[in-house]
Amino acid sequence: MNPKSQNSGFTQSLDRAHERSIASLENITYQLTVISLMRQSINIKRSEKRSARFSAGFTLIEVLIYTSLFMLLMSGAIFTGYRLIDSADTLTRSANLQSELNFILEKINWALEDASDIAVPTQESARITRADGSEWVIELSDEQVVLKRGGGPPLPLQSERSRATVMIFTLHPAQGSIPASLETSLTLESQ
Repeated sequence: MNPKSQNSGFTQSLDRAHERSIASLENITYQLTVISLMRQSINIKRSEKRSARFSAGFTLIEVLIYTSLFMLLMSGAIFTGYRLIDSADTLTRSANLQSELNFILEKINWALEDASDIAVPTQESARITRADGSEWVIELSDEQVVLKRGGGPPLPLQSERSRATVMIFTLHPAQGSIPASLETSLTLESQ
């Protein structure tokens, strides 16, 4: 054998081994590429499933939970609103009654300012004679506190939104230097 032919056989053997290793590397690269593409395909399918699940809307349980929470919040808001309105109405009625009571007491005090004589014919009426000779009668008539001058028509001292249920006059006669006084007890209720 000729060294040249031996050398050429060795070279051919090396070339074939090199070709096989390149083919093997290409096969491995191809397999890695296929695996990589399969992973990407799986990841794409997973993300499609996730996005399909999230874009599909709410589940029935989620809708029920959100609805019940919304109803709970709304019932609390409605209850609070009702309580605020009711308490405002109660305060308004109370303020109106207090205003009417103050007005009636001011009229009684006005009638008593220059009183020369005070008489209480019944517990529910008082007759006041003033220094100028005019006679005023304050009485409870049909759940209304009325003021009459002499024999004139009665003038109601309160509005129609309230009614007087009890009015009691008590006369305390003069004692020594203490002048006579008139004690008035009055109960008003809203209608």
